Parts: sequence; structure tokens; C-alpha cells
Amino acid sequence: MDAAPTDRRASALSPGRVAGAVVTGTFTGSGLLAAAIVVVVAIAGLMQGGFQAFWNGVVVAFLFFLFSLPVWAGGLILVGLPGWAALHALGWRSRGVGAGFGGAATLIVSWILGLGLNPSLADEPWGLLPIAGGLALIGAVVGWVTARAAYGSQGADR
Repeated sequence: MDAAPTDRRASALSPGRVAGAVVTGTFTGSGLLAAAIVVVVAIAGLMQGGFQAFWNGVVVAFLFFLFSLPVWAGGLILVGLPGWAALHALGWRSRGVGAGFGGAATLIVSWILGLGLNPSLADEPWGLLPIAGGLALIGAVVGWVTARAAYGSQGADR
């Protein structure tokens, strides 16, 4: 199958749009991670019957947000930008492709980092699946949002 030719002028990205997309993706990833922490801690706190645990969870989520900002930024710069450049060169610029790449890249990186930070998980690497899978869902949203921020509503080639 031969892909349709792309109009390179219509899909050119300025450095400002790329930087804006990376910043948008960074805040999206950190915000969604913090929201997930609030939900998990709220459920656990309310199951134990205390609202104090919920407010402690909100504080912990805020700290997760702050400390995960450089992690998401680093991931987008070190993994996301090279992958994005390759996909852009191939003409694959849709938000769906961004979501797929973001989810897959986040799953792989979080799995590798999880095993690297805790080598004892290598005995049962599937134990990382719930955490890595949850992060992959966040990564998919980050990929979608980043593609939307970069290309706007002009759509995409594929």
C-alpha cells in the first residue's frame, strides 16, 4: 500500500508549537497522575472511615504532581521527541497515533524503570502490570493531548 502524499507546508511545526506541546503534555501527565493518586487514596481512606486520610491523600497527590513534572518532561524530551520526530517524518500525525505511541512508550519505560528501581520484581515482572498499565493509560492521554497541542484542529495525515 502506498501512502497518500503529504503537504509538508501544511504540517510544518514551529519550535514554539513543539515546546508548547511538550509543556502541555508534561502538565497533563503530572495532573492525571495526581488525580489518580487522589482517587486511590480517597477510596482507601473512605474505606477506613476517615476523611483525614483523604486530605492527606490530597497533599500527597500535590507532591506527586510537583515531583512528577520533571519526570514527565524528561520522558517527553528523551523518548517522546525522537519518536514524535520519526512519526512526523512518516506522516503519522493523528491524535490516535499520538495516543498509541504515548501509551506504548510509557508502558515500556515504566516497566523498565520499575524493574530497574526494584530488581526483586524481576522474579514476578507481571506484578508491575497494574502500575505500568495505569501509567500507560495516562501516557496515551498525554500522547493525544500533545498531538492536539502540536497540530491543532488541522487534523492529521494518518
